[in-house]
Amino acid sequence: MAESDTERLLSLPPNMQRQLEVCDPRTAASSFFTCDPPGNPLGSGGGTAHVLAEAWRAGGAGLSFKAWLSARRKIIIHGGGQSRRLPSYAGTGKLFIPVPAYRWSQGQRLDQNLLDLQYPFVENIVAKAAPQARIAIASGDVLLRSDETLPSLPDADVVLMGLWARPEDAQHFGVMFCDRSDPSRLVSFLQKPSPDRIRELAAENLFMIDVGLWLLSERAVMCLMAKCGWDEGAEGFHGEMSKTYDLYGEWGPHFGAQPTDLDEEVGKLTTAVVSIPGGEFYHFGKSRDIISSVYELQNLVTDQTRFGQHGTQPHPRQFVQNSQFEFPLRQDSNHTLWVENSVVPSSWKLESE
Repeated sequence: MAESDTERLLSLPPNMQRQLEVCDPRTAASSFFTCDPPGNPLGSGGGTAHVLAEAWRAGGAGLSFKAWLSARRKIIIHGGGQSRRLPSYAGTGKLFIPVPAYRWSQGQRLDQNLLDLQYPFVENIVAKAAPQARIAIASGDVLLRSDETLPSLPDADVVLMGLWARPEDAQHFGVMFCDRSDPSRLVSFLQKPSPDRIRELAAENLFMIDVGLWLLSERAVMCLMAKCGWDEGAEGFHGEMSKTYDLYGEWGPHFGAQPTDLDEEVGKLTTAVVSIPGGEFYHFGKSRDIISSVYELQNLVTDQTRFGQHGTQPHPRQFVQNSQFEFPLRQDSNHTLWVENSVVPSSWKLESE
């Protein structure tokens, strides 16, 4: 693993975990990577505990778990899961979705993937974190970006990154309700509440969506590990593997001044919420999300003079990568199209979506 200020820990589907050194040797050389035990999906919380334990066993070099945790910061990106809503990438994982180079940007690669684009932003967040932050946890199906300067982050056991949103959009995510006089103060955390419930609570609180990027202190990490069955004295899990546990549906509701689910141990942790200034959120959770998110990214810049003397046309909602494609595309009748690693002869008939 390349030496840096942070260690990158990846959770992958089983086949990709076995084949990463062949499929993406560059990522394999700069990351620790593992997968959930076969037949035992652990959830985001259990998966986090499992990744940390496996990385410590592989590279702890005789250190205790806590000493290893304190030695260098860790960035955990969850790219496993069954990918039921995006079956095309169930084998490799969403982290390796190919993303076309932004036509308005410089310094990108033709063979870049979602991991290449999302990781620098997470690194920037970690660089702004308070000294006690030990790990960052990020979702592998989300791309975050901002052109604004990131603020220094508050000193808390759990720091949750968020974005302002409408109730109709927020209902699909975790929602953080915050004190109106101090938006960094978390009141409660709800997982996928209805728009009516959001409006009801918004009468007294501000609210943001959880973008799946959390920073944890050592105390928070050890609390999560205990919830997943970790025995600190024995430095191992009861039953040899982590329990199934969800960060957003089980751990998150214990947070805040008025938690929706009381837990004495979790309640001892301090929390803070940070709105990403000028933040943009692109979801890659479903097949349709890939096309819509990449389309928005390609059309972020509308100033046609940025593309040279002759300008350019708006990017169509059509993406063809690494393919021998002979069918004559039409923007109106063949919209919402994603073709990758394919041979499409001119004799084929294509429609839309």
